[in-house]
Amino acid sequence: MTNTSKIKHTETFKYKLLSVIVCILGGICFSVCKYTYEIKLAGLKAKAKNAFLEAVEYELEDRYVEGNFLYYSHAAKSAHHLPDSVFWKDEKGRRYAYRMDPERNRLNVESEVEMRLIHSINIFRDPLQPDSFNAIWRGCLQESGISIPSALCISVTGLDGKVQSQNTLQSEWCSSSNKILTVYIGYASEIEVIGYLHYSIWSIMCFELICYLLLYVTGVGCMYKIFLAVRSRLMKTLREEIIKLPMLAQKKNVTSKRTYVLGENIIFYAEQHIIEKEGIKKAIWAQSSHLLELFLNKKDYILEYDVILENLWPDKTGTTERMHKTITRLRQVFREIGIEVVVKRNTNSYQLIL
Repeated sequence: MTNTSKIKHTETFKYKLLSVIVCILGGICFSVCKYTYEIKLAGLKAKAKNAFLEAVEYELEDRYVEGNFLYYSHAAKSAHHLPDSVFWKDEKGRRYAYRMDPERNRLNVESEVEMRLIHSINIFRDPLQPDSFNAIWRGCLQESGISIPSALCISVTGLDGKVQSQNTLQSEWCSSSNKILTVYIGYASEIEVIGYLHYSIWSIMCFELICYLLLYVTGVGCMYKIFLAVRSRLMKTLREEIIKLPMLAQKKNVTSKRTYVLGENIIFYAEQHIIEKEGIKKAIWAQSSHLLELFLNKKDYILEYDVILENLWPDKTGTTERMHKTITRLRQVFREIGIEVVVKRNTNSYQLIL
């Protein structure tokens, strides 16, 4: 493998590693943010509803019931179970009927029958004004630590069964996505109040988002550096400690041709001084061919200096410098052919690593 290929391979690995870390930590961060947001939103809704109940109490506490107002029902009066229908009769003797809605009954701000009736009479004679009631609610919200714009939509089912709705001014932003509560007021739950808060994820968990973002960036950087350091250490350990590789050179046949299989589609013909890769043959120097065959016939492909000098220069003319040059030429052969073979230099020996 050439230096350029190694650099490209390393860069590709780094990009893939960074992408994996970003995706994994991104998923974890998203889950944590979603969980935190749901908890914070639930807390916001609970505080907003408590503040609304305080606003209802504040709005109705100074009102008094005067005059005659009778009511009848198909079911017996109960403090906890309302009848299935209610009949109203005004001062002129006109009679009106309301069918009770179980869902509305469950969401009524008051559980006591008498208080519900008082609410109905009070609001019937002095209807709730969305803007003034919203101002009271906003004050209660601020006392609870919520400084977010609010709005109300009040719908009243009249004695004739028609529904009239009123919204607070400047409430164009109201939608189902920022609806906080839906409650009902009155004996027959005829008054529907929908509360809205102009909130966003940033207004709900600003501090948490900043902290999570910093932790995410820090976590990505730390994990990236740790993985690179571990990989570098492992590669260094492998280069230093691995002696015998899984892929061993094998003799292709036991003939005078002395043919060796160096790897997949790589054949070395020692007698002909030829290396064939994927069907393409390349002639090499006789001395390099002899040296390569010496390596392949030794255990773990290790040759001592003395063995190399003795076999390549039997006339005793070989020197250490000449030996190193011969090794360099063999390495050059591998590079030219494009074979991933390493000739590692040890203290008093060389090792061939396929």
